[in-house]
Amino acid sequence: MDILNISELYSLDTCSVLARSFVLANFESVADQHIDEFMKLSASQLTSLLSDNALCVASEYRLFELAVRWVRHDLHIREQYISQLMFHVRLPLCTGEELVDKVSREPLIMSNSDCYRLLVEAKDYHIVTYKQPLLQTARTQVQVTSL
Repeated sequence: MDILNISELYSLDTCSVLARSFVLANFESVADQHIDEFMKLSASQLTSLLSDNALCVASEYRLFELAVRWVRHDLHIREQYISQLMFHVRLPLCTGEELVDKVSREPLIMSNSDCYRLLVEAKDYHIVTYKQPLLQTARTQVQVTSL
């Protein structure tokens, strides 16, 4: 993450592309093993990573957890970014159980009207399965390189 930050700071385009590709391919392990660096990401950097179809993750719920952890790290400043981040977490791809038992119980989601709408959209996607082909959005498309 530090290499990505430095390469972006000094406009080292080739280095930035390589560092970004590495972070996208190893997002979970980078976030878990380099917590301090992950927490230093700006809201725009994290949003950009979450929105990239090349992001390689085991599950969308894991992205949800990481985004919430990033917000909670500096809650008073970062709480304003929760809806921006959640817009890029593909909540409809979480399991119904994750949505009901975990996402619905997260105070950051329940207290933010935009996040709550995203949660309702995800639950609707699971409840009305016969309409899923009609409910396709960017948030229901599987990551290109998901694990």
